[in-house]
Amino acid sequence: MRILLVNEKWGMSGGQERYILQVGNGLLQRGHDVRLVFGEAEGPVVDTTLAKFRADLISSLNPEAVIKYTHDFNPDVVNLQNVYDSRLISSLSPRYPVTRFVHDHATYCPGNSKYFFNSRKICPVATSGICLLNAYREKCMTRRLLVALARVTQRREWIEVLKTLPLVLCNSSYVKDRLVQNGIDAEKVVVNGLFPGHNILDLNGFPIGLGPLGHNPQEKTILFVGRLFKEKGADLLIRAVSQLDAPLKVKIVGDGWEKEELVRLAEELKVNHKVEFLGFKNVRELAALYSQCDMFVMPSVWPEPFGMVGLEAGQFRKPVIAFNVGGISDWLEDGVNGLLLWESNVNFLSEAINKLILNPRLCREMGERGFELVKHTFNLERHLDVLEQTYQKIMK
Repeated sequence: MRILLVNEKWGMSGGQERYILQVGNGLLQRGHDVRLVFGEAEGPVVDTTLAKFRADLISSLNPEAVIKYTHDFNPDVVNLQNVYDSRLISSLSPRYPVTRFVHDHATYCPGNSKYFFNSRKICPVATSGICLLNAYREKCMTRRLLVALARVTQRREWIEVLKTLPLVLCNSSYVKDRLVQNGIDAEKVVVNGLFPGHNILDLNGFPIGLGPLGHNPQEKTILFVGRLFKEKGADLLIRAVSQLDAPLKVKIVGDGWEKEELVRLAEELKVNHKVEFLGFKNVRELAALYSQCDMFVMPSVWPEPFGMVGLEAGQFRKPVIAFNVGGISDWLEDGVNGLLLWESNVNFLSEAINKLILNPRLCREMGERGFELVKHTFNLERHLDVLEQTYQKIMK
């Protein structure tokens, strides 16, 4: 079938674009005619040469130009990715079978995070006028009234447009529940879990899924990968580690606004000798860190739409410790491939880390089950199966 993928941006600047690279190539390998149309080139473009499908730029995804392009290609199905222009969606959907993949909270949350930064709680409400009050009380989005009102109105428009599509794809049960909360029929929402991407990347022969449990058997290594923002919970990890006497090293990969504050926190708690801030790492460097750690800790307190890094850790046979927020419980089962903590609590996190430190056999067993989960369930082939099934349904 002829499949048109549409996304606002193209370039290896983030997970969304890497997802398109993998899915586009995968669909092409299955015999489909795949094209991508995008509105802006962003980030490193050298890796886009890995794409075997045609990708064309239409500046800002101008609706008229996209419609003409689509008419010339005449696709059997149009799969929108991060596309938010209601006019474009409304123009395409009456003419072609259209679906959209919802990857994050931006579609239905005017603050994009579903998180209250003031009280550090997850937002429980649908998009409505209440969001304007929460902007002031919870600092969850801009406090400029007209801008905030425009965002709320915009999200409601996006939701109304999604209601007109035959099916909507998303990456987790949590995201599905939020779409349903905002008025989309549950039967229209298809959950299609994601997959780690290392298997298609050029790691120069790096042995995926293998490697030592730690470079020093006497010193356990904990890995954190993510943006250094409040909602990612790196501060909770540092506080949890300060409660432990065991010899360990925490390696924090990533950068962000909170880095200086986190460095100060480690110094104040006298664990700066245990915590390493490594900054950004490329794919090969990150693979080495996954392979060498003993466990992966994902202390996010906001509702992760999916939580890809946890599956990446599983691909390297590492157990995951995380709070039960957002879509994490779709792939992390407590006591199976890691420890799922039901409350975002420093003491619980500290106890969970200590449990795995004291039980290396359990640590290895959980890591193996995480690897099997990625191998058999959260993989590209299964993801493509669900996409093809969805395409067939909306083409009828």
